[in-house]
Amino acid sequence: AEGKRASTFYHLVDSLSPKALSNAYFTVECHIQNLAAFVNQWLAYQTLWDSQVADVADSVKGDLNKWHSLILEASTARTTLDSTATMTEFGPIVVRYNKVQSQVNLKYDSWQKELQT
Repeated sequence: AEGKRASTFYHLVDSLSPKALSNAYFTVECHIQNLAAFVNQWLAYQTLWDSQVADVADSVKGDLNKWHSLILEASTARTTLDSTATMTEFGPIVVRYNKVQSQVNLKYDSWQKELQT
C-alpha cells in the first residue's frame, strides 16, 4: 500500500494548504469546462451528417430571406473552420483536431455543391 501511495503522490495532499488545493481543483475544473465547450462546438457540426441537403432546401423553399440567412450562416461557419490552427490546449490537455476539421470542410464543400444544383 505504501508503494502505491508514493507512486500516486497521494501523500502530498496533506502537505498543501486548503486554499492551494481549492485553487488547483478550480483550475482543473475551468480547463475541463473550457474543453467541454470546445468539444460541443465541434459536435454541432454533426448536423451536417444527420441532415439531408434536400430537407434543408425544402425547409427554405422559395423564401429568399431564409436562403440568404442559410448562406450567411454556412459562410460564417466555414470561415471559422478555415483557420490554420489544428490544435488547442486546455492547460495540460491538448486537442488535435486537424482530421475532424478536414472531414467537416469536405462535408461543407459537398453541401455547398448540392445546394447550388
